Amino acid sequence: SYLSAYGYGIMHRMHHAYTDTEKDPHSPSHDDNVFAMMWKTKTIYQDINTQRIAVDDRFTKNVPQWKAFDAFASSRWSRVLWIGLYILFFALFVTA
Repeated sequence: SYLSAYGYGIMHRMHHAYTDTEKDPHSPSHDDNVFAMMWKTKTIYQDINTQRIAVDDRFTKNVPQWKAFDAFASSRWSRVLWIGLYILFFALFVTA
């Protein structure tokens, strides 16, 4: 699956700034289990990516935001294209 450079970059910076504290976006130290941590991480990533939450400017400085590319890369068409290319590669090279 595709991760936006914008959302991932900000989460990564937040993780290093807040390692293993309540503000760490993906620390297992403050969740009941690994699944709760993964769900929280997914939610925070989506909220950052769609700008549903306010993020401190120090985390967004110089982080690329490619809205058109992100929209295509996370679309169904992109997934169908990659599946098709994978099958084509497999048929041409692996079965030879």
